[in-house]
Amino acid sequence: MITILWQATSRYRSVLASDASWDFRTLDVAKHLDQARKADDGVVSATSADITPFVSRGGKLVIYHG
Repeated sequence: MITILWQATSRYRSVLASDASWDFRTLDVAKHLDQARKADDGVVSATSADITPFVSRGGKLVIYHG
């Protein structure tokens, strides 16, 4: 669990906030959510399930459930 929190905090700190001193305790969702979405440009929050471009390039998808 700690590793997951560290990864999320590190990503926000370096990519979205562009501030190495950013502290997760100062997160204000109302203030920072739009800023994070804009900086991310839809990479993490991708919502399209259309994998046609992936398949057309010969991509293979392995799905595991269990």
